[in-house]
Amino acid sequence: MFPCAEAMYAQGVVPSVEEKSLAEALAALPLDQALRQIHEAPVSQMTPGAAIALRDLGNTYIDTKPPLSLPLYVEAQAIAVRSGDDAVRAPIDYNVGTANRLAGNLDAARAAFDEALELYTKLHPKLPDVAKIHSARSVVRMYLGDTEGAIADGETAYKENQQAGDEVGMARALNSLGNTEMVLGRFGRARQRFEEGLILARKHNQRQGEAYLLNNIADSYLQEDNAELALPYALQAIKIKEELGNREDLYSSLVNLARVYDSSGRNKEAIETITRAYAVAKEVNKPDAMARSLAEWGAIEEHNGHYDAALKLLQEGIAFTLPISDHLHENEMLVQIAEAEFDLGRYDDAARDGQQVLDFARRASLPKMIEAAALVIARAQMNAGNYDGAHTSLQTAIAAVEQMRDDTAGGTLAASEFFSHHAEDYQAMVEVDVKQQRWQEAFLTSEQEKGRALLDLLSQGRISFGSVLTAEERKEEAALRRKLTQLGGQRTSAALAAKPDAHRIAELDTQLQATRTAMTSFRERMFAAHPQLERRQGRASLISMEQAAELMPSASTAVIEFEMTPHATYLFTLTRGKSGAELHTYVIDITLSALTARIRRFATSLQTRDPGFAASSRSLYQLLLAPAAHDLAGKSSLVIVPSGDLWRLPFQALQRNDGKFLVETASVSYAPSLSVLRAYGKTSRRLSSLVAFGDPAEDLPEAAQEVKAVSRIYGKTHASSFLRKEASLENFRTAALTEDDHEVLLATHGVYDDRTPMSSYLLLASGDTSARTVPLEASQIADMQLKSPLVVLSACETAKGKYQAGEGLIGLGWSFLAAGSQSAVASLWRVDSASTTELMIAFHRALRQGSSPAVALQHAGRMLVRDPKYHHPFYWAGFVVLGNN
Repeated sequence: MFPCAEAMYAQGVVPSVEEKSLAEALAALPLDQALRQIHEAPVSQMTPGAAIALRDLGNTYIDTKPPLSLPLYVEAQAIAVRSGDDAVRAPIDYNVGTANRLAGNLDAARAAFDEALELYTKLHPKLPDVAKIHSARSVVRMYLGDTEGAIADGETAYKENQQAGDEVGMARALNSLGNTEMVLGRFGRARQRFEEGLILARKHNQRQGEAYLLNNIADSYLQEDNAELALPYALQAIKIKEELGNREDLYSSLVNLARVYDSSGRNKEAIETITRAYAVAKEVNKPDAMARSLAEWGAIEEHNGHYDAALKLLQEGIAFTLPISDHLHENEMLVQIAEAEFDLGRYDDAARDGQQVLDFARRASLPKMIEAAALVIARAQMNAGNYDGAHTSLQTAIAAVEQMRDDTAGGTLAASEFFSHHAEDYQAMVEVDVKQQRWQEAFLTSEQEKGRALLDLLSQGRISFGSVLTAEERKEEAALRRKLTQLGGQRTSAALAAKPDAHRIAELDTQLQATRTAMTSFRERMFAAHPQLERRQGRASLISMEQAAELMPSASTAVIEFEMTPHATYLFTLTRGKSGAELHTYVIDITLSALTARIRRFATSLQTRDPGFAASSRSLYQLLLAPAAHDLAGKSSLVIVPSGDLWRLPFQALQRNDGKFLVETASVSYAPSLSVLRAYGKTSRRLSSLVAFGDPAEDLPEAAQEVKAVSRIYGKTHASSFLRKEASLENFRTAALTEDDHEVLLATHGVYDDRTPMSSYLLLASGDTSARTVPLEASQIADMQLKSPLVVLSACETAKGKYQAGEGLIGLGWSFLAAGSQSAVASLWRVDSASTTELMIAFHRALRQGSSPAVALQHAGRMLVRDPKYHHPFYWAGFVVLGNN
């Protein structure tokens, strides 16, 4: 991480002129000749000073041309051995280890560090010297696959440096620990280590160390498929390395930048950048650098569907890892090779190579690698019809995912983000279970994949983020929040101007994204500093078939759960029978891409008020619900657990062949999973009052009328309403977050951010003269502790979000559930103000008469369906009930 020549120096030994001359003469010879001369020379000439003189020559190259330093260090080591001076030999052994590590000679590096540590322990050295050895050996052990030893060395190095008061050494140890956490798949925890180290590196102006840590933070975000957050760190790392002239490690930051471009679909820039990275790696002649550059190049080609080209690059890259015993990168590339082989239809080769990786990963206890290898093996086995073998392989993969999820650092959203990238394992298991007619196992695996973040919150509770911060930390958070609020207000004002300035809006968007990145970095540091903020470990209880039966109060209720996979969609129905829950499973023979396209076309036809929507409405009913017609007959209450783009489908707008909409025969609610509903069921609360906010921007007169009308339904003594300037963020925090058992109604603008859904926001009045309105972002809402059983978002696109596998639709509606509300009523598209007012008044009348939210919304929807003016689903189908009904 930091300049290697900082290493260590023998104290009190100053080479003489003669000793320097001898060193220079030996340095001019080829290594084998020099070593022969050292062994044959009289012992009297092999002095500690001569060893130090050669070591000093090696130090001149270690930071810029490491390969040139290695033979000089080896010659110095040979002289030190002959001199018998362990005090001189110990630091030279460390230098030999460092040069071998940089040259990729990992076994030799490990042996040299072991020797150095043994000598230093015998000599009773200063703690920082021993800490440097532990820190360096930690890196080597990681590459050799000894992750347990790598963590032990890293922790020891950190404690030794802390005891010695060496903050630069602490930063070095944190970098080593973070890298090992990355290998273990604990990316959030790794980032916490890197962030701590970055603070120390900057404090002591360790520019090279700063660059390494920035690069590793970028890598951690890329491992979580978050290219947007990785980009600024990768660019900062490149800038510093270029300023310092550090060609040796420039390639690693270029590799990360290429990964950013690849993840963002910027293919031309990705190829240009990875080509440059490989050229730099060849220039410095580092085998590990060339291997890693080729690995990423192969990944880019594979993502582009160029499987032959990918395989060729990966095979070329893996060849560099074999002579240097870089077992970690060898197996990382081998699993990539197995994936390329699978894509080329070479299933036996894929299974063979995947098994080799799995064996290594199990020995090294690497859950991330175990998951990747087991999944590719399972895919090959499924293709061969070996479903028993695939079932076993997928059990291995899923166990590894669950282990990594438990180890994920940070809050619930961090765990959710991680889990979303591994949904394929669960979807494949559903497919295998269905193939083997294990219906209950298939259903329970589908459940295991869904709603996990909300389930953690409901089952394990939460600690307020702000409650554990120090005064200084709260001040920093407040400054970032204030900046976000100010920029958000300015951005909203600019967008709502009579003549919006596109340049100004783009400028504000850039500033907003930079500030959000700063806030993310701050929160990462806080999770590291305050372990009590961590998502509580231990898995929340997933539902059983017996418990699922308890969720259905009568025979008139049916649960409809979907699992979308690349090749088919699986439909599960759960109804209440005489002896408990009755489960039926149906296979819908349609690919993921085809079903997604049909859903999106239908949703567009509703949002654009297309009069020809009925054909799509009926065909989707026949595709998705008709197979289970027998199970759904006579059911008046439907609980739908969607998957994928089915979250964007308003099922209530689907039509039977007789032309009746689903809303005319059944109430519909949407849930992340049955396990989440069961957790809600333990804490159900009744509504007693209303807290309503309307028209904060003073441009929605219908919203103000809606709030007044709903307040009259509740009555003066049970309603608190805040209109226009009074509908402020401060009043929301005061009124909506402090009372129990009340409904919160927000009749305001909602703005959906499709790039970062947790940056979607509602507008509230600012309460001051700096801006008319301020945004309340989904990420802020999710951090709140809301006591309201029901939140109604009478605003545009508040139910929209980014589908996140394993969680559902992440956005404004989800954020209120995460904050503690049992149910949220929200909209899937930009709604019509007049029809929304009528819908909301009818909804609240039914609600006050004792109907559940879903039944009340059904009542309001049917009323609009009967009105010729509002018969089209555009006017009523956009609102959905999320969560517990």
